Amino acid sequence: MPIYPHQCLNPNCKGNRKELRRAIKNRDIEVLCEKCGMPMAREITTFYNGTWKPITLEHINVEGEGDLTFTSRKSLRDYCNKHGLESGAL
Repeated sequence: MPIYPHQCLNPNCKGNRKELRRAIKNRDIEVLCEKCGMPMAREITTFYNGTWKPITLEHINVEGEGDLTFTSRKSLRDYCNKHGLESGAL
């Protein structure tokens, strides 16, 4: 579950901050400051994990022979699209 940082909008609250772990579908629910009761704004953050480790899949080789090894996310996605396979990880 993602962590969303929030900061109080009240200038007298001296930038009170907190981080909330929420489901993505609940990310826009209003958060109130525990100190003053004013709304808190969700801060915009970015995260990118650019690592890809080659993956070998034993059970989806629809062409028949042996294990499949994919060296990139794109090659795995292309194979799955070609053969009508779906995955939440793609």
